[in-house]
Amino acid sequence: MVANRDYLRSRPQYIPTDPYPSRGPSGPTPSYRRKGTSHASARKGGVLSYGLGALGVVCVVALCYFLILGGRGKPNTVIKAKVDDFEIYLHHYESKAEPVLVYFVAGASPRNKKESWCPDCNLVTPVFYQMLERIGGHVIIEVDVGGPGQWKDRKHPLRHHEQFKLRSVPTLARWEQGVGVVSKIDKSLELSSTPKDVQYYVRTFMETKR
Repeated sequence: MVANRDYLRSRPQYIPTDPYPSRGPSGPTPSYRRKGTSHASARKGGVLSYGLGALGVVCVVALCYFLILGGRGKPNTVIKAKVDDFEIYLHHYESKAEPVLVYFVAGASPRNKKESWCPDCNLVTPVFYQMLERIGGHVIIEVDVGGPGQWKDRKHPLRHHEQFKLRSVPTLARWEQGVGVVSKIDKSLELSSTPKDVQYYVRTFMETKR
């Protein structure tokens, strides 16, 4: 009997936490807590559990956001400009926090307004924007150099521009306030024959600051 009594004493004892338990359909339904634990520690455990649950929800939401958006960064600001007004946008955005890219492309085809008359631009442009969409956080000023007659004119103003001196389209340049054109890529884009070529040259350009 002594052994049994010691065994019972060693077992954890539970006492009701509510002296006036509510009555359920089949009788009283008191809530119990282990003997030796306080109400404060019980509440602390509940708060901790709630905090961990909330953290889990936040992590799940963040993961879904990443998967849905494909890891994209801050949205880009894209400006469509012409030869005679692109410098207005250039000087407006150069003082902003976002880095500025100037993308020169050929104008729309007379047969299809959704495409450029320049085959190289049709290859490069969608790949370029897909890559920049994932990078994000840039101001992109897209400059239409005009139709084939305008661009092929040797007196085209962009061919003789002090900073850009265009030789071909498409051309991508990085612009900084107080410096001007920091870097430029043109012939490599013009000679690209596949989307993988474009990805390689654009990635190399973006990773090279100067």
